[in-house]
Amino acid sequence: MRTLDEKLVKRKTIAIEEGAVVVIVEGAHKDLKGTITKVTGDRVQLRLKLNDKVIELAKHKMKVDMGDGSERKRSRDANLDNPKKDKKAKKEKKEKRSRKEAPLWMLSDIRVRVIDRNMQQGKLYLRKGRVIDVIGGLQADVLLDASDGRKSMRIEIHQDQVETALCKEGGFVLVVQGAYRGKRGKLVERNKEKNRAVVQLDSDRSMVKCTLDDVAEHAPDPDDEDVEDARRDFDFE
Repeated sequence: MRTLDEKLVKRKTIAIEEGAVVVIVEGAHKDLKGTITKVTGDRVQLRLKLNDKVIELAKHKMKVDMGDGSERKRSRDANLDNPKKDKKAKKEKKEKRSRKEAPLWMLSDIRVRVIDRNMQQGKLYLRKGRVIDVIGGLQADVLLDASDGRKSMRIEIHQDQVETALCKEGGFVLVVQGAYRGKRGKLVERNKEKNRAVVQLDSDRSMVKCTLDDVAEHAPDPDDEDVEDARRDFDFE
């Protein structure tokens, strides 16, 4: 018979597996905790402790919750031993804070281009895609185009990692910043040297001038019949 001091204490699992309690470290649910209910390859299904909602995320977007602060302590101690790493951590924290303070410009159904050279070791650099949904925290779900033998893929991305993508003159755009944000129209002029775009709004046919960053190609869901009706009704002359 074991004494109290000899009794075995069940250790918390440190693996991403069913039953483990994890903390989400990226995306719209960042900092929320949940319990893993299913693991399929690189995808993990978990139930959030906050509202009992079941969501699915990639493994790299979570870490096991140790519950004792040991991971934070190890990280803090490591930074004390490495001043350069501590300086880098502070810089990253400052950048994250400035990101949160930036105004939201992304909209659903616009085309964007990836400008973050570090995403997936640069494999996504300059790829274009359609914003499917803006999910909060300046984050959005984007469906990247299939190109150069690469399949289309859906990713979650921060607006600082992309820029607006424009169509040719005569194509349709959405205004993403300024007084006309959310308005759709036809791109009448795009001048890279002057950083100017002229858009004819399809609501009242008025002409408005914007910077190139203020507009993005409109890329609606192909099944959206209302958009197609509006395009057919647009007076191009």
